[in-house]
Amino acid sequence: MIMKIFAIILILFLVSCSSNKTVNQAKTTNKEGNKISVTGVANYNSTYCGGARPTEEVLEKYNRLRPMKNTTIKFVNTDNSKKEKTKTDENGNFSVNLSAGNWEYYLSEDFYDSNNEDVLLEIQKKCDELYNVPYGTIEIFSDTTVNLIYHLPCNPCDPNINMRP
Repeated sequence: MIMKIFAIILILFLVSCSSNKTVNQAKTTNKEGNKISVTGVANYNSTYCGGARPTEEVLEKYNRLRPMKNTTIKFVNTDNSKKEKTKTDENGNFSVNLSAGNWEYYLSEDFYDSNNEDVLLEIQKKCDELYNVPYGTIEIFSDTTVNLIYHLPCNPCDPNINMRP
């Protein structure tokens, strides 16, 4: 009889312990799901893709960081593939709420509609390969300010890309 009572108490104890564990896991999951305020500025520069040796002035023009005006920024979480978007203002400033983790940032097609200072950008506009590769990764763990830099390569869709220096 004492063994039956002991067995019942032991079972009740194990059941109560396992339900506490479930509650703790739910709290942890909820904590990780909270959004974190991220603000920042997005800038871009490009690569000289001409055939002739450029002057220092030309290289400086290509290397100069310019704001990504009125552009959608796509973020993809590297842990769970969750996606978020935000839009920059005229000066490249943006804000977005992201969960904690590592986020890659991507270029969007609307970039070329608002940032037409470079003649070469028009050549790249139809190149899907520019939109499917990350331009960098940011780690988010608390409210933060970030600087996103997009370095635009020579047009990977150009059939003569391998002939360039």
